[in-house]
Amino acid sequence: SFALSLIPFQNISHAEVTLTPEQEDALKKAQNEKEDALDELKDKIKTYQKIVNLKDKEHDQLAAQAENLAAQSDVLQGDITSNERRLADLGQQIESLESRVKEKEKVIGVQKDLLANVLRSYYDSQTQAVGVAPMLLTSPDDFDRLLSGRDHLFETGEGVREMLSGIVNLRNSLVREHTLASEKKVEVASVKFQLEQQNAYLENSRRNKEALAAKAATEQAKYSDMVSDLEKQRKAIEDEIEQLD
Repeated sequence: SFALSLIPFQNISHAEVTLTPEQEDALKKAQNEKEDALDELKDKIKTYQKIVNLKDKEHDQLAAQAENLAAQSDVLQGDITSNERRLADLGQQIESLESRVKEKEKVIGVQKDLLANVLRSYYDSQTQAVGVAPMLLTSPDDFDRLLSGRDHLFETGEGVREMLSGIVNLRNSLVREHTLASEKKVEVASVKFQLEQQNAYLENSRRNKEALAAKAATEQAKYSDMVSDLEKQRKAIEDEIEQLD
């Protein structure tokens, strides 16, 4: 009778029951099926474990890359901050130079007016000297005083002219400094912009690496759980095979 085949295999003891050939074949078939299932599980476990190891390595590499990009970004941020300070200093320097140029231009205007007055006085003295009647120059002292006054005006005019020339030269020097500072400010601003662009690229790359690293970690955890579940199934099948033996 094949009724014994309905008895669960784990409850069969060879010492208590003698199996028929059909039951032996059924038992052998069950053992083979379990062993095939076990082999399949072992293959899955190996495959998933390789994926776990791969994702773990991928996560570590991406995390290291993200950390490296963050370090590069920190360096660039330091350079950007330094350039911002340079821009601020150059801005103050330019403002100071602009203020000094305006002051010198005011002084130049005053000195020009002063020189014009001196030259006008000198011209008037020349005109008066030509129109003086000879009889009014009653003595050599009168003539000497007239010449002395003209010479004084001439010397004053020369002094003002030299002073004006010095102020103009100083003003031109300040304008040149202002131009150089403005050009430097443009150059530093350009470098700052380039650094900001590089830093934005690095920050974007870092965020992408961190996102990929997080994804790899999630997948690693998922496959680790799958391996754990398969290991439990493997153990259960091994126990069943042992009971069938």
